[in-house]
Amino acid sequence: APAVPAPPAGTGLARITTRQAVQATAGAGFALVVGQLVSGDRWYWAVGATWWVFVNTTSRGETLVRGFRRVLGTVVGIGLGFLIAVPVAGAPVPTAVLAAACVFGIFYTAAVSYTWMMLCVTLLAELLYGLLGVLGPGLLALRIAETGVGALGAALAVLFVLPVTTHAVTDVWIQRAL
Repeated sequence: APAVPAPPAGTGLARITTRQAVQATAGAGFALVVGQLVSGDRWYWAVGATWWVFVNTTSRGETLVRGFRRVLGTVVGIGLGFLIAVPVAGAPVPTAVLAAACVFGIFYTAAVSYTWMMLCVTLLAELLYGLLGVLGPGLLALRIAETGVGALGAALAVLFVLPVTTHAVTDVWIQRAL
């Protein structure tokens, strides 16, 4: 029988899951407010970006890198969308084939490159918005802006709300290994 993982060490705010929950909530709060100022219709893109940045991170450094990769994947995905999604906008068959390729890309690249995964997620969203007939430069610019707001919310939260340095995390890993 597989062993049940031990619960996270620490109590209260010293517990990693509690700290991350507080940070993610603070970051999402920032993203919610600023995202609404950017767009009353698509503010949830900023909140979603904040949440995604926090998934599977344990330190300030990891979270900052993840935020950068989130924005990079979105920007590159938008650029690729101009070449791929815009020309097939509204065409169901090529959109379905490309959407399936994006879903494959999301799962294939998730373990090896967050940037590539987010590129595939962004391209998938563009394809679907093209199918709905709402894909355009304004929407794509808004996607970049809201993603940037979400990444900024995560960055501010890990820098100023219960920060834990990457150095502290690696020290714990080294102590466990010894």
